[in-house]
Amino acid sequence: MKKVIETEKEIQKGLELERTKSLAWLEGIKKESGEEVRREEEKITESLSRSVEEAKREAGLKASRITEQAARKIAIMTALKDETLSRIVGKHSKGILPG
Repeated sequence: MKKVIETEKEIQKGLELERTKSLAWLEGIKKESGEEVRREEEKITESLSRSVEEAKREAGLKASRITEQAARKIAIMTALKDETLSRIVGKHSKGILPG
């Protein structure tokens, strides 16, 4: 009976050792997973920042082009004489206004 009790105690010690190892392994996995999640979040944040900056740059370029086009059209319109504008408006209004 003494031998059985000693064997059982050894088994308990072995189980406790395995439990301790398992908990340590689990903690390591949790830590590693947390670090991996943090790294991925950083990558995503950096990618988002780059995308936002690129979108801002493209929007700025597009706004500049639109502003330049509008300035050219304004320059053309302001350069037209009143007589020319009246003739153009009259020509187009004939198709719109009755008789």
